[in-house]
Amino acid sequence: MYGSKVDQDGDLWDQMRELDVSWIPESLKLRRSADETLEGGAKTTLNKDEEQVEYELSAISQAVPFIDDHISCEEEISDYVSKYSGIFPGDLDPIHSSHHLTSLKRTYKKVRHLVDVGCIFVRHGLKNDFDMLGIVVPSDQVVDTVHLFHLPHWRLLSLKFLAWYFLDKHIQKECHNSNEDAGAALELYQIYLDLEAQGTVKATLAKVLDQVRLLNRKVPQP
Repeated sequence: MYGSKVDQDGDLWDQMRELDVSWIPESLKLRRSADETLEGGAKTTLNKDEEQVEYELSAISQAVPFIDDHISCEEEISDYVSKYSGIFPGDLDPIHSSHHLTSLKRTYKKVRHLVDVGCIFVRHGLKNDFDMLGIVVPSDQVVDTVHLFHLPHWRLLSLKFLAWYFLDKHIQKECHNSNEDAGAALELYQIYLDLEAQGTVKATLAKVLDQVRLLNRKVPQP
């Protein structure tokens, strides 16, 4: 998965950083065969005399998680606060969990790697997430939608309210879902960029304020 240079028994993330190895191929070389199927790949060497096309990776599909870690916990948990955490009994149990469980240290190294290579983090209320991991991220790599859509002299708006207003989506119906929240924040960021390009950010926020007052910050039931 990580290439022949990486020792599978060692600490993969440290080795990958030292060797400048990515878990996503940076390019693919492909050719179309006579039966219209595609041949090639990231590691395949094709004959230079044959017609082929090289594709370079520029992005990966948004809202599709390539890291979805749950931190395993051996201590007894008295309250999962499931409504806000989205975690239920058994989710952190190595025997019964259907999630990818790992250690806090390994997840820290993954996020640290993404910071070091210059990734930009988009989320709603990122400070708490970074504080929990103990990571300091440069401000130019952080896009926090809680501040993008902040109304002057008003409390911060929830992701649930913004998703309803701008995306016409009802999220967090019963509890939080980290993938759903991340996808909504990414969509909101794109909307903000569109509003900024049109020069209508302030006018739009004024309309949001009218709805906040009318609904007392509550999302109408679907």
